[in-house]
Parts: sequence; C-alpha cells; structure tokens
Amino acid sequence: MKSRPLKTRGVTRGFPVYRIEGELHRVEDEVVVEESLNLHLNGVHYRRLTASPTMRRELIYGHLYAQGVATPQEVLELRIEPPSVDVKLRGEVDVLRLRSMEAQLLAEAQGLKPPEMLMELRVEDGVEVEAERLLALMGEMERRCVLFKRTGGVHSALLSTPEGEVAAHVEDISRHSAIDKAVGSILLGGSEPRGMILLSTGRQTASMVLKAVGCGVPLIASRAAPSSSGIRAAEAAGITLICFLRGGRMNVYTHPWRVRELRGRSAWRGPPPGR
Repeated sequence: MKSRPLKTRGVTRGFPVYRIEGELHRVEDEVVVEESLNLHLNGVHYRRLTASPTMRRELIYGHLYAQGVATPQEVLELRIEPPSVDVKLRGEVDVLRLRSMEAQLLAEAQGLKPPEMLMELRVEDGVEVEAERLLALMGEMERRCVLFKRTGGVHSALLSTPEGEVAAHVEDISRHSAIDKAVGSILLGGSEPRGMILLSTGRQTASMVLKAVGCGVPLIASRAAPSSSGIRAAEAAGITLICFLRGGRMNVYTHPWRVRELRGRSAWRGPPPGR
C-alpha cells in the first residue's frame, strides 16, 4: 500500500502502518507534512524556517514582525517559491547584526550575560485577566485543534484580546511557526497583536518568550512546561508567563500581578534557585 495525500490540501499524508491493538491490523495513518523554507532578506540568506505547508505569507510576515526585523509596511516585495522565500525590505538589512542581537538575547536568557537588552525591550502593558478566562480560552483553543485530534502531530497558538475575543488561531507542526502564523494573520488583517494575550501548546523556552516580547504581548499561557531560559526571559522582559494551564489549574511563574486573583500578592522574583 503506497502513501497517498489525504483530502487536507497537503497538510497531511496517509502512510501504511501495522497497528497492534490486541490483534494486528494493516491501516493507513494520517501524518502531518512539514517543509523547510530558506528565508532571504534583500538577497542575503537569513534563516531556515520549518512549518506546515500552509499560510506561508502569514508565516513570513509574522516571523519578521515577531523577530523585530520588519513591519508589514517595510516589506516591499515577497516572493515565495518553496523552498525559497525572497523578501525585499525598505532600506538596508544587516543580517549579521540581527543574528548577533538574537544570540545576545538568548545568552542573557540563559544567564550567561546580564539581562541588559532584555530589560530594554521590557513590555510594560498593564493588561489584567482573570484566571477563569485563561482556562476558558485554553478550552476554546483545544476545541479548535482539529488537526491535532486527527494526527497528534501539531502545536497550536491562539491570540486573544484580554476580554476573551479570539483574534487568531493556528495549528502548525512547529510551535514557533504556529505563533508566527497567528501573528501574521492579525497583521495581514490590518491589526497588531500588541496588548493581546498568547496561548500556546508548546514548551516555553526563551525563543518562544522572545516572540511575545517582539510583538508587545504581555502574557503567555501554555499547556506545556517552561524552561529556565524562558522564565528568565519573561522575568527580565516584563512578560507574565503561565504554564501547565490545564485541568483547572496553572502555574504563574513571572509577573503574577496581571492575573487579577494574584494582584497585590508577593511572589518569587529572579532566576531559579541554584543558578
């Protein structure tokens, strides 16, 4: 039995497998498809992105915005011919400088350098949200995860107003690209993600938290766990980081004052003990 595309516009493919459920079965399993895109800025290679083969324009616009590279207004031309993506930006772009800044931010988040640049990017938005609303939004995101229920192979990202109005939801094989696409969807719709809250199914490392920083998103809530670098980045950059948001509970790691029930309570601050 040969693999063949299912009717999902290239997002999944069917592959033959042996399934053991007490008895042996020969079945077709629905598996998510991934692709790599080589992103060039003004003719210079910037990086490779891994994503599901959908919403490519949203991916590029969202990625450039979240990384602090360019706004949609600064994109003069976008040509997508997988696996190559060429972006012509207004003005010159120093790719080496962009990479150096990203390395600096990650080093600060890992505790290798003082968090000077992270604090310069600090998000000061005074958004507040109730814990019950966060739980409700996570439930809403889970209801929208159609592809995950079919394959178990994708992540989700959801952007919402503090009042609970969903602005964008995306499923993607990459936890990073899911956020980029959600951001890009909002940007191409004529709005900005600044001041919204981000829900994710992915592990919250520094690279994930820095996307929120770049977008001016003050609160991240995830079903999954944080890493030490994610916590450091969130603390230094003023982001409220919430993880293990599931089963009616959550852990609030940084800046708890944005969760209304915790407003005014003292909380642990600073790097994890022992570092």
